[in-house]
Amino acid sequence: MKVLIITYYFFQNEAIGSFRLRGLNKYLKDYGWEPTILTIKTNESEEVDCNVIKTEFADPIKTVKKKYKLNDNILSKLFLRVWLEINAYPDVQKKWIKTAVESGRKLLREEQFDAIISSSSPISCHLIAHDLKKEFDIPWIADFRDLWTQNHYYNYTPIRKFFERRLELGTLKNVDAITTVSKELSKDLERLHKSKNIYTIHNGFDPEDVNLGMPLTSKFSITYTGQLYNKKRDPEDFFKVINELLEEEFLNSDDISVELFCQEESWLFEEIKNLNLGNIVNINGTISHQNSILQQRMSQILLLLMWNNPKEKGVCTGKIFEYLAAKRPIVSYGVVEGCVPTILSETNSGIAVNNKNDLKNLIKMHYNSYKNNGYVEFNSSNKILKFSQKTMAKKFNELLNKVSL
Repeated sequence: MKVLIITYYFFQNEAIGSFRLRGLNKYLKDYGWEPTILTIKTNESEEVDCNVIKTEFADPIKTVKKKYKLNDNILSKLFLRVWLEINAYPDVQKKWIKTAVESGRKLLREEQFDAIISSSSPISCHLIAHDLKKEFDIPWIADFRDLWTQNHYYNYTPIRKFFERRLELGTLKNVDAITTVSKELSKDLERLHKSKNIYTIHNGFDPEDVNLGMPLTSKFSITYTGQLYNKKRDPEDFFKVINELLEEEFLNSDDISVELFCQEESWLFEEIKNLNLGNIVNINGTISHQNSILQQRMSQILLLLMWNNPKEKGVCTGKIFEYLAAKRPIVSYGVVEGCVPTILSETNSGIAVNNKNDLKNLIKMHYNSYKNNGYVEFNSSNKILKFSQKTMAKKFNELLNKVSL
């Protein structure tokens, strides 16, 4: 059985969107499916075992920035936003559609395929699949890692959203099944695509990345890996809690280190400076995915920051699956209902809180364990295997078998 997987993100080593598709390519083979990846050419190293069709695509954003000499000032950002509103419909990858459809058409004329999976973002992947489905009548699954017009980060004007909503409904009119990464997002899709079969298939970690017992740091280390956003995915409350515990002399400054592996943002340095935590908190910059996994495994506890907003309930950040594989206790701050808190509860891998008092008590609990044992005690559960890429591929296999009958 052969499946064509259409994805923009695959060979980009540090793009979180690549990991779901790489896992699918790797483990679908265990269930008798032979994937072929239709994607773009990149300049990154390609150490992935797969059948692949690589197509040309030049990022128009880079061209626009160079042509109009744009930088990070307000006028440049405003110009780019207007340009995107008009030209990036439905996204900046729209000029990839023609090339990808031509390559897909050539492949499907030469070989027999049993199904197509398209995965977004970008949305252009679904437009490519729509055209190939229409021409070859092959069963098609549209996979949404992020929603389309229902995405709560959608930031275009209402008039564009009106027309794009119609485009979404028209594009998915003949889809055989829709998948997404959380139950909450599935419910959103069900409200819009009432007649469609919609399934929840979580992301997952590679079983080969599971921590088998790496030595921990000698200090009470709290590690965060990933992007941070001012006033949204923001560590300010966490910093305040650490500062309070130091002032109360509950924490010993010689014992603790907070390691942030993220972009070096001016607002972040300002928060650290204001609370006099420069000798505790280290901003280490961004690191490779493999190095990130190593840092997670060595940490006493792992910090997961979520935006405390009801709209975040359905957000199932890929970071949670890396943290599960690290087998270290997870402290999640932000939403306490939805995808991430449910996974933490089901796997006994951590606790989600949304106020400083609960966060403070949680840090104190882990620090007491550290002082009593010399490390933070944690008994990992085999329940995490429910969220492996192999389980993810098994669910896709079941759905592929269903739509291709």
